[in-house]
Amino acid sequence: MQTTKELLENSIKLFEEAPTSLEAYKAISDFVETIYKMENYKDFINLLEKEADVINQEIADLRAYRNEFRERQNEVLHQLNTWVFFDILMGLHNAMKPENYGKMICGVYFNSFNPDDPMPEHHKKEYRLYLDKVYKKALPFLRSNEQKSVEIKFKSYNEETRILTVGDHKVLIAKRGGNNNAHEIMAYIFIDNKDKINDKFYYSEIALKRFEDEHYNPKNKYAYQPYSGACDRINDIIFKDTNGEVKDFLTFDYSTLGYIEVNPKYL
Repeated sequence: MQTTKELLENSIKLFEEAPTSLEAYKAISDFVETIYKMENYKDFINLLEKEADVINQEIADLRAYRNEFRERQNEVLHQLNTWVFFDILMGLHNAMKPENYGKMICGVYFNSFNPDDPMPEHHKKEYRLYLDKVYKKALPFLRSNEQKSVEIKFKSYNEETRILTVGDHKVLIAKRGGNNNAHEIMAYIFIDNKDKINDKFYYSEIALKRFEDEHYNPKNKYAYQPYSGACDRINDIIFKDTNGEVKDFLTFDYSTLGYIEVNPKYL
């Protein structure tokens, strides 16, 4: 399994080698998604926000003084504000979600070229700068993660006993007659798709193939709730029964077009 550092570096490599602008944007989106999954993501964001607050105050103070170096000082401070670059990348990541294509990706990110066209060089140069800035800022957090990480990996899920084995922990996901949604989701991922557990499993797919629900309707804004709710319960059970060692075993979102993934660090 690749480390977070390797995943980020691979996304940057894919961005550089992308033959089309759409593939380049996809590589950026994957980069941001990997950052989101960093174990100490909150600490990383707190650092960026604190630095941004200080820099923004410095920029505000510059406006009060007129001198020949003010523009240059302003430019340097802007270049040091990694939050600005990460905010731009997060906006693109959000735009790459299928439900946002019509609202954002067409009008903002393809306003002068097409998805199948190579990304214009000036755009590519800018985005590469943003990726490099965020990657370098994240490096200390990645090293910290790798130094203290304990290898807790998924081992098995037993459909009969409903017990998940992860690391040295055995976790009862659901008693028979109990939380069947939680068990059905785990069984769909680890039994029905045992050779593809790295995949994304869409709610609509799970509804049809495991729950035999042919009426799952993405237009019903509440349709996802039984599935996201079950994922919340699964994560809570695993977190509690592993004494907090396994956090966010499943990653998922709260939308009818959403999907479930097994957190890569446990695979």
